[in-house]
Amino acid sequence: MSDGEPAQAPHPSPLHNVADPNPNHHPPHGPVSPISPTVLKSFLIPSPVTTRRTRTQSQSQRAAEGPHYKGHVVDFCRNKGHGFVTPDDPKERLIQEKLFVHVSDIDGDFIPEAGDLIEYKKCLIPPKNDKYQAVHLRILSSSAHQRWDSPSK
Repeated sequence: MSDGEPAQAPHPSPLHNVADPNPNHHPPHGPVSPISPTVLKSFLIPSPVTTRRTRTQSQSQRAAEGPHYKGHVVDFCRNKGHGFVTPDDPKERLIQEKLFVHVSDIDGDFIPEAGDLIEYKKCLIPPKNDKYQAVHLRILSSSAHQRWDSPSK
């Protein structure tokens, strides 16, 4: 920059308080977007699906005491940590065609794959308790499976 040119103001961050002349100052409730007047908040929406870690003791006890069901894995994504199973019993399929399964609810060292024969128990998904998820899932197929500690494909 030469002596004759005027100094340029620093380019403000896209997330600064538009009314505040200081671009490094953020109000106590968070930065304001120049596009929207609402405050940008960094929070997570609680998941409606309970995992083994977040399930209450009474939910865990009801699931453990419940009957075993057999079914097949529809799909399972190791990277996302969840998948879906379908019951073999046609009466159970009328109640719910696919059941969600979380990685924390898989018993054993192997990763389920589409088409695997499995055994599981069911647990209601709060807060409405109108759908089920598969818990205590065990793979019954004897084909070669990838282990959790092996590198992903």
